[in-house]
Amino acid sequence: MRKKYFLSAIPLFAILLTSFTIIKSNEHSKDLIVLEVQEPKISKQQADAFITEVYATFANEEVFNKQQRYDRLLDLLQNRVIIMEHPLKQEESYQKLSQIPLRNKYNSTLSRDTSFNPDDFNVLKYAVDFYPKERPIHYRVDNTNYLIKILPQKQLQ
Repeated sequence: MRKKYFLSAIPLFAILLTSFTIIKSNEHSKDLIVLEVQEPKISKQQADAFITEVYATFANEEVFNKQQRYDRLLDLLQNRVIIMEHPLKQEESYQKLSQIPLRNKYNSTLSRDTSFNPDDFNVLKYAVDFYPKERPIHYRVDNTNYLIKILPQKQLQ
């Protein structure tokens, strides 16, 4: 008699397990959809303004008319540059932003920022390493709790 109840319970258990698996699968799918819709850190318009600031009258010739170059710079600005708060430590080895030369080949009037605002900081102005090989590179914004982190092209966070 017990064997009969046990055998009849197996299909019911299988149905419940399948239903639970489908529900859990749908929950994960919803999470993935949300992740795909995340907004870039900066807008395309802001990226275009950053490019124009650095390249000035050469922006069309050097960037906007070269789709691959434009796409790389847009990817850099929207996905690979992270400005993060990180407490300043006395004995840290991060290179300071003030030690980095300006990229002023195309715009001789380009100047260093006198104050730092992470919302409108243009990293393109500085000759930092935009293409680290394996690990992210960090730069310290002088006398602040901010680090600029540049991710390698294949390592997105």
